[in-house]
Amino acid sequence: MHFQGKELISKGTTFTARSLLTVGFLKIFVYEFGIALNEATVAGVPIGKADLGHATNALIYFLFVSHMISWIGDFLSFRNWNVSEKMTSPSNSDGVDAPTPLLSKLDSAIEAVTRLKRNADANLGSTNRDNLEIISKKTEDAITQLSNIKGGLKNLNYFATFVLFVWYLLIPLVVSVVSIRIEI
Repeated sequence: MHFQGKELISKGTTFTARSLLTVGFLKIFVYEFGIALNEATVAGVPIGKADLGHATNALIYFLFVSHMISWIGDFLSFRNWNVSEKMTSPSNSDGVDAPTPLLSKLDSAIEAVTRLKRNADANLGSTNRDNLEIISKKTEDAITQLSNIKGGLKNLNYFATFVLFVWYLLIPLVVSVVSIRIEI
């Protein structure tokens, strides 16, 4: 996924998340559906049920650590330096989100167009009523468009936050914990 022209989730994080979810869900399905693993073989060598459980747990631990390393790198990149015009920003000392560069620019543009409209209303008066109406309509359209862009960027920010924290952190974490606790 790209966020404002930059990669939000790296290939490493995507790969480790998919691998972790695959192994974790396989172990959960084996347990939930009561699949017998008494005669499991790998390359013609029989593997005991306990050995298979230990091997899958070791694989899940390894994949989880790999995933967290990749995810933390993506998180730091998202929050700190990779996205220069990022929508999210660290909270200030009061716990209130600090203004972000992109939202500040949009707010400034909306304010400038609104100020232009007010100045045009005051300066032109009744002498150029037709021109005033055209300018008024165009500035109202510009304000509406800028406000829509601002709303769309906020929605993109919410989706990027969902992808980063829920899809690539919470879900792999829950599947890992559940699958490690299961005895097959």
